[in-house]
Amino acid sequence: MPRFYPGNVIKTKEGSIEVVYDVKSDGYTSTIFVNSYNSSAGHRDKTYSEEEYCDCGMMGCEHCEKNKPYTVTYYGMEDAELVANTIKDWILKSLTKNFGF
Repeated sequence: MPRFYPGNVIKTKEGSIEVVYDVKSDGYTSTIFVNSYNSSAGHRDKTYSEEEYCDCGMMGCEHCEKNKPYTVTYYGMEDAELVANTIKDWILKSLTKNFGF
């Protein structure tokens, strides 16, 4: 049984607010960002790490100059938290949080 469902508003471990629009049977969750347009994200169910090479091309980048891999941690949905069940609930909660109803 998935932890999140389409329409849920979540907060990732990095602090990004996203809306879930699809959850696959293997736990892969597709989301869209609340604070940007024409972009989406995908998150695995579990946190994992990978070794990557930097390709930013900036002068003075220690990773590019050394040309050695470094470890990057990608946080999974296990580290995300439910902010609201729907976008409407999230907006209403955000707008009325200081009124103390």
